[in-house]
Amino acid sequence: ACMGSQYAGWVINEEGYFAMGSGPARALSRVEKKLYKHLDYADDAKVGVILLETREAPPDNVAQYIADKCGIATSDLYCLLAPTACLVGSI
Repeated sequence: ACMGSQYAGWVINEEGYFAMGSGPARALSRVEKKLYKHLDYADDAKVGVILLETREAPPDNVAQYIADKCGIATSDLYCLLAPTACLVGSI
């Protein structure tokens, strides 16, 4: 469960925006193909939640990129933000 969701393994580096992504949206996107094949896990939820280790909200085009990778609409994507330098980001 930790490697499949909690681990910040999704590197989002799109058009000048950078964040590390963790949370259940990683399982929707399966951008880490080898990991999810090893875990033998896939998710087909209709809503995605991703925690982004950053201080800035993703611009609309990056939110669209994340939603597209997850196979959901941007209206069904929830992005939580936590800077790595804060207490929440360090846990």
